[in-house]
Amino acid sequence: MIRSLRWRLQIWYTGLMLIVVGGFGSILYLQTRSAKLQEIDLQLEAAARVLDAKLGSFPHFELDSKDALPPQKKKGFGPKFDKKAKPFRFDPDQKIPPPPFRDRERLMAELVLPREFEGPPDLAEPDRLYFSIWRGDRSVLKATFLPEGVEFPAAEDSRVQIEQRGPYREASMRGPRDTRIVVGRMVAKELADLNAFLWQIVGVGSAVLFVGLAGGWVLASRIFRPIEAMSAAADAINEKNLSTRIDTTDVDVELADLADVLNSMFDRIEEAFERQRQFTADASHELRTPLAILRTNADLALSQPRSPEEYRETIETCLNAVNRMSALVQGLLTLARADAGSPGMIMRPLQLDAIVTECLTILRPLADEKQIVLTAELASATVLGDADSLMQLACNLVTNAIQHNHEGGKVHLRISVAEGSVVLTVNDTGPGIPEKDRPHIFERFFRVDKARARSSGGNGLGLAICKAIVEAHSGAIDFDSVENAGTTFRVVFRAAS
Repeated sequence: MIRSLRWRLQIWYTGLMLIVVGGFGSILYLQTRSAKLQEIDLQLEAAARVLDAKLGSFPHFELDSKDALPPQKKKGFGPKFDKKAKPFRFDPDQKIPPPPFRDRERLMAELVLPREFEGPPDLAEPDRLYFSIWRGDRSVLKATFLPEGVEFPAAEDSRVQIEQRGPYREASMRGPRDTRIVVGRMVAKELADLNAFLWQIVGVGSAVLFVGLAGGWVLASRIFRPIEAMSAAADAINEKNLSTRIDTTDVDVELADLADVLNSMFDRIEEAFERQRQFTADASHELRTPLAILRTNADLALSQPRSPEEYRETIETCLNAVNRMSALVQGLLTLARADAGSPGMIMRPLQLDAIVTECLTILRPLADEKQIVLTAELASATVLGDADSLMQLACNLVTNAIQHNHEGGKVHLRISVAEGSVVLTVNDTGPGIPEKDRPHIFERFFRVDKARARSSGGNGLGLAICKAIVEAHSGAIDFDSVENAGTTFRVVFRAAS
């Protein structure tokens, strides 16, 4: 199958043009031919009817056999022969005696076609109308301009039958007293004219078809020109050039939507590449700090002999750096699995309130250290999820609420169930999130307070991991924040049946 859209369109257009032009030309030719032949047929039928009417004036014996004798006349009986009598059509059933018979020569002389059927006097003999009349015994009563090959017709009634015999067209019928009448004419000239007219139609149709196909090709080229421009623009986009866009100024309305979709896709690709570059830079920066700590402390420890206390302090510093780097690597691994669509979770019905309670138990010492009051209002709720992931979600949200809070502040957790949904709410009384930072809060390595987050061990992946976990559970996460009043994170899950 042809895989070119332009050629498929051209083939369909060619087929349609062939049907239209061929159909119109065929109908025009057939209608013209039918009208011309019908005109000839009417002429032949009228001529046959005239001859049939004139045969009605002939006596029976003339029509029955060429050797038949006229009836004997008795003195004082029968009609007298009158040479001036008018022609009549004999009716064997009439009760009154027929008019006198005219002489045979006069009847035969009058058995001709009217002048309007004979044509102009200078008409060649082959182009003239010819006729032949046979008696019942198949003897010829009269024939004029008769060509070769005319045979006794098999007409069974007085209906006129039209037949084409080579270059001749003939009308035949049954006349009075079982006579047969054939009237015909040569139609070679008319057929030649029709053939020439057919070739004229073919020539004009071919010209129209060629012009139409050429116009269709030009039109198809104009249609696909914007698509070629789109392809060129898309081909120009690579990892080093992501800013090229399709110009929609001169694009047709039908293709403008496609161009807008492609431009939107290019915008998303550019944003994704930018996020990837930023992610790589941030990850490198986050890993560089603990690696620098490890190298510095190792170099100091090896530069000269140290006391056991100094070695212990160096090892503890290195261990903290390793833990920080391990947490960062674990977070990156979680996000990479989420991006790949295979977070490695085992879904089963779980009590979300039990998981949150365990999380509060783990993080309460951290809250006490920062003098944060933890409170909870947890309704019994069952969700379909992965236990480790939900624990990480709850701990990340609570840890974030504790670390971004004032001394003596509060963190309140609430679980509610309504209309088949389970809602987990984490509210803090911290400084809130500045309005300019809110669109980026779930971005990787983003920190509202960069200096304090790094000093507290944060790596800017907590909320990004939370969003990935929630989306893997087919849930939704959002937040409300008021500067200097606090922030509330809201997570919604489907309740397990």
